[in-house]
Amino acid sequence: MKPFAFAYFFLLLLLASNTAIAKKIDILEIYNRFYLTQGVAQKCGMSDKALKKKFSRNFAIVKIRAQERVQQRRPDFSEQKVHASFRVMNRRLDKVVEALGCKSTEAEQLMKLFKFHANWDMRR
Repeated sequence: MKPFAFAYFFLLLLLASNTAIAKKIDILEIYNRFYLTQGVAQKCGMSDKALKKKFSRNFAIVKIRAQERVQQRRPDFSEQKVHASFRVMNRRLDKVVEALGCKSTEAEQLMKLFKFHANWDMRR
């Protein structure tokens, strides 16, 4: 699949209707959303340092939980193999971010999602 087609397909899934939000979302999907929003925020110039700090704190928690989930699903994976699988996934997500223009509707939605992720109280 070409990078743009992959990006378009992935963003359609990401920005699906609110009914999809009502379903339980897997931690790996949450990780993907955090990673994408971080990439768009970096690419498109998110300058609020306090918001970035809050986002980074929440993303660190999500990364740990996502890695734990992979280890639960694949107990045969070493820690190195888990990290390698995340590097592969991140490269794919980087292609999605590269395909977006900062003025696109998708990028604007991802910037809103960045703010939501930053302000998410993960203690609940």
